[in-house]
Amino acid sequence: MSNLPFDPLLVSIAAPLALALLIALGLPKRWSVRLSYVAFAIPLLMALHTWWHFNAVPHTSGYAFLTSYDTGLSSLGISLKLGLNGIAMPLFVMAGIVGFAAGLYAIQSQAERLKLYLMLLLIMQGGLMGVFASVDVFFFYFFHELALIPTFIMVGVWGGRDRSYAAMKMTIYLTAGAMLSLLGLIALYVKSGSKSFDLIALKA
Repeated sequence: MSNLPFDPLLVSIAAPLALALLIALGLPKRWSVRLSYVAFAIPLLMALHTWWHFNAVPHTSGYAFLTSYDTGLSSLGISLKLGLNGIAMPLFVMAGIVGFAAGLYAIQSQAERLKLYLMLLLIMQGGLMGVFASVDVFFFYFFHELALIPTFIMVGVWGGRDRSYAAMKMTIYLTAGAMLSLLGLIALYVKSGSKSFDLIALKA
């Protein structure tokens, strides 16, 4: 059984986002690089932990590690609800593995403006872990968009010869897709008659 004194799903999201915030607040480059090893490793370790214990822990409505956190938006049916089902689990683990590999490569690359590069990659990592761990559709959308935002900047700063044009096209297409997804999310909520964005409630 999993007996961690904390929620591994929440930790996998919070660790990279916390370091990204510290870097944004002016953490020195030396510590930004050193702590990045830890911040990229934590989601990987949490993902492997949840994969190892997935069948051993209790499942609620098909979800393991199901936890809910009040966001102050409960009147709107929105709460940070995290959990993993049989579809999300392998994707969550894959995000941890790929994110760790990308983080190591970024650190070793010694790219220009390395602090900014690592900060954006950490935001992307936290967003990806949140996407696959979210049971609430609103936060699924939120984390998805959070993971996409750094891509615009990264393409615009570290892209090739036509990086500005590519970044602009990506911004237009992804923004249009995001607006369409948001409309679909709202339509799903209204059509279902549910009082919550919870996937379990919407499915019922």
